[in-house]
Amino acid sequence: MVADILMNDDYRQPRFYRFNEDSLKLVSFTQSLNIAQNSRFLDIGSGCGVIGIELAKLNPSWSGVLLEPQEEFIEYIKLNQKLYDTQYLKLVQSSIESADFSEKFNLIVFNPPYFFEERGRASKCQLRHSCRHINYETLSKWFEIAFNLLERGGKLIYCFRKNRPLDDIFRPLGLASSLYKEEGTVIYDCLEKLD
Repeated sequence: MVADILMNDDYRQPRFYRFNEDSLKLVSFTQSLNIAQNSRFLDIGSGCGVIGIELAKLNPSWSGVLLEPQEEFIEYIKLNQKLYDTQYLKLVQSSIESADFSEKFNLIVFNPPYFFEERGRASKCQLRHSCRHINYETLSKWFEIAFNLLERGGKLIYCFRKNRPLDDIFRPLGLASSLYKEEGTVIYDCLEKLD
């Protein structure tokens, strides 16, 4: 299914960071969940916009917000929105901590940095490093904020490296895994807001 969505070279991207097939597989995983028509989604950390734009192309009744904190990605998101005729998606340049949303979302997609600061090689390029590394406390805070942006019954769909336990983050938030898929070194999961 991933090959049916797009080819990596079809998107404009900065030299310092390229999305990989995990983003495309996250789109495929989301599509397999049969999310309702007219859904409102939030793509956290949009990068060049690939996840949100692909979801919009595949689900024309959906509306969405592309949230990206790094200014260096904004011009690429705009180029890709124009390229794929998805300018109707709202683009917000902000961190999740600073974003101010008046509405809740019934779908949030999230491909956070995979490597904890304490592990892995640090990149010499700070922009690349920000895309790839995170500390546990920040990741926990991001999931908490995302949880608070979900409407009741909403779904938070994310991917992350397996063998990096995140249950300590999810349990206190009242999120329950409704579907879990493991592929290679990556897990794809759908968390549902129960209360």
